[in-house]
Amino acid sequence: MSFPQKYRPPLREDAGVDNLLSRWGLQGYDVRPLTEGTNNTGFYVGDEFVLRIHRNGITPSYEHAVLRALSGLSFAVPVPVPVAGETAVRGELHGRPVLASLSHRIPGEHPARGDAPRAEACGRALAELDHALGRLDETELPQPPVWDGDLTNIHPCVPSIDRVTAILDFETAGRGHRAMDLAVGRFFFGDVGRPSAAFERGYLDVLPLTGAEVFALRELELMREATSFVHWYGRYVEGQTTAEDIAGRVERLRGVEDWARER
Repeated sequence: MSFPQKYRPPLREDAGVDNLLSRWGLQGYDVRPLTEGTNNTGFYVGDEFVLRIHRNGITPSYEHAVLRALSGLSFAVPVPVPVAGETAVRGELHGRPVLASLSHRIPGEHPARGDAPRAEACGRALAELDHALGRLDETELPQPPVWDGDLTNIHPCVPSIDRVTAILDFETAGRGHRAMDLAVGRFFFGDVGRPSAAFERGYLDVLPLTGAEVFALRELELMREATSFVHWYGRYVEGQTTAEDIAGRVERLRGVEDWARER
């Protein structure tokens, strides 16, 4: 496999944000870049808001409609703040056109990969979300974007071991297999070949799956890892990640494939 040699580091992310915030009538706020997340750029706007710069080229109309439709959850979701009837605005940052949205900041901390003490609470929260998504009326939602079935990029905010305050990232929300969420979540809190039993226990306690769904978990994780690699290789071609990162993802994909074939 050959790789492009030139890696273009991202531009400095702390300039030009004020012009975007003015679209919401916000001025004079302290702006700080988020350190979490990989696909998009985000900024804390004081301690009250979060500004998100959508970098994947997916218009978030479906994502935002889902967020507005969700209700009755035990945790918060980042409902966008509208401006002039729109939930995302087009502007310019670093001389480039961008698409941005704003939401209220939700208190909490991001768990680290392999955070076993918090795994069960996160599994329960994700199952609750999947159950709520399954109850939404699709006729009241816009046409979803084409997506790869990957619902992995959730970032639960967890202030304690037994309670989740928020689930944040809905960028690739759409029709798919609920078991995919369990497959990926138990890997996030575990590792290749050692999925988190606590996350799985928490999820299945809230939303039991069929025997066929449980049997398919390994294949679903392999599918997710393969489509994720294609996505990240595309980002590499665009100069948004490094050859070292891609090499690590190749090794991880190989490990998942070996594990998935073990029955």
